[in-house]
Amino acid sequence: MKPDSGGVFRLGTRRTVVLPVALRRLCGVTPGDDVLLVADPEHGVLVVHPLSALDQMILGYHASLSGGSDDQ
Repeated sequence: MKPDSGGVFRLGTRRTVVLPVALRRLCGVTPGDDVLLVADPEHGVLVVHPLSALDQMILGYHASLSGGSDDQ
């Protein structure tokens, strides 16, 4: 997603960021899900990774190090 010139988001006292419904659907997250937000300021992009995707990335990485399968 690219920045919305009219959009303003900031952390509240609950330390949450409200993501628009269209973005949540695009990223496959539901209200209350924990996500990893990765900013790429050089390209003006914020990437939303559901934690399940992060788990898969880490499992795949470790499997590649050991030369084994990540089917566990």
